[in-house]
Amino acid sequence: MGTVNARLTSNLWIRVRRTEHSSRVDLRDLFDSESLPLPLGVFIDQRFIDYLDANTKELACMHWRQFEGLVAEKLRREGLKVGLGPGRADEGVDVRAWDPDAPADAPAVLLVQCKRTRQKIERVVVKALAADVIFEGARRGMVATTSAWSPGARSTVDARSYPVDEANQDTLIDWLAQMRTPGAGLWLPEGIRQVPRV
Repeated sequence: MGTVNARLTSNLWIRVRRTEHSSRVDLRDLFDSESLPLPLGVFIDQRFIDYLDANTKELACMHWRQFEGLVAEKLRREGLKVGLGPGRADEGVDVRAWDPDAPADAPAVLLVQCKRTRQKIERVVVKALAADVIFEGARRGMVATTSAWSPGARSTVDARSYPVDEANQDTLIDWLAQMRTPGAGLWLPEGIRQVPRV
């Protein structure tokens, strides 16, 4: 399975319809590529969203930059103006989002730290993002992770009333269901991985 080129979409009048795309994208790019954006999408290719929706266990395996693109794309589709950070040396803020009607010099309304990991997010990450939210004058922060927060991180946010929200693996699965092409997704049977690892 070298490329993802087709997706299935459902239609009320026919059972299944196959759509061909004029461009191709390697599925391995979801796992290995730091390059964004991709051909069909502003921050992440729609075909990757469809694939992940059908294969949610692959979330923790995707490239960290593609994960940042997924989070940025979700916020863009929510109607926010979104800026994706440089990917490296971003000082802990991967994505910034603004109210679409805000003036150009307005502070971001949301700062996001993305953590593509299997480990729980510890309180130090949440505390650092809370400091950035206060410093930049943002309304809220979000730590988006393919895992979940540790109990210590949650208790720190609650005890100190930090304006920081958790977007964990369950949240991401809900986002994928909202963002997918209806009836789409390439599904791989349990235990079978056809994506070549380099």
